[in-house]
Amino acid sequence: MQYYIATCPDDYFDRINHLRSAKHQTIKYYTGDIFRIEIDRFRYCYGLITGKLRDILKWPELPEFHSLRSLMMVPIMVRYYDLITERSDMNAEELSKYQLSRVDICGDNDIIWGEHTIIGHKELTENDIEFNLVCTKVKNINSHITTHTYDSFVADGLLPGTDQYQLYVEWGTASLRHTRSISRLEYNLHIYPCMMIFNIVSGLTFRHVRPYAA
Repeated sequence: MQYYIATCPDDYFDRINHLRSAKHQTIKYYTGDIFRIEIDRFRYCYGLITGKLRDILKWPELPEFHSLRSLMMVPIMVRYYDLITERSDMNAEELSKYQLSRVDICGDNDIIWGEHTIIGHKELTENDIEFNLVCTKVKNINSHITTHTYDSFVADGLLPGTDQYQLYVEWGTASLRHTRSISRLEYNLHIYPCMMIFNIVSGLTFRHVRPYAA
C-alpha cells in the first residue's frame, strides 16, 4: 500500500477527489467526437467516434436481418488512435498524426456518464469511416425480436430451439445470405473454423477498403 501511494502521480488524489465529488451527468456526444481513456494511473489513449448505430439502423440501405440490428445496449462505432501516452492534454491536431485502428463497436455508457472525457471534435473524412467485413450466423429470422432475445427465450424454454442456421457475409450495409440453411454439426465442424480465419484475415486485408451507402 505504501509503495502504491508513493508511486502515484502528483495529481492522482486530486483526480480521485474530483471523481468522488462529481455530480451525476449525462453527456451528449456526436459523430466525430474524440474522447480520452484513462488506462491506469499514468497512461492514456484516445478514440474517435465514427458512427452512432441508432442512426445507421435508420438507413434504408441496411438489410432487415443485418447483424447490426441484433446489438444490445446503445452501440457506437469507434476507432482508437495508435498511441499510448502519459499526456492527458492531447488535442485533435496532435492526434491526427497517428494512425487509427480497425473499427470497434462498443456501448456508449462510459461516454454519456463522463468516464471517458470528450476532449475535442473533428470533421470526419472518407479515411476515418470504416466498416468491418464479417461472417456471421443467424439462428432465427424474426423481425420482432433480436438474436440475443431469441437465444434467451430458447434457453428459458419459452420458444422451441432450432438446429438450423443461416450464414451471412456482411460488409458495411451489404449482407449476402447463403443459399441454404446449415446444421449445427456442419457449423461446428466446418463453418466455425473457417469463420475465425475469415474474420482474422479480413481484418488485416480489408482494413482500408470501405463500402458506402448511396
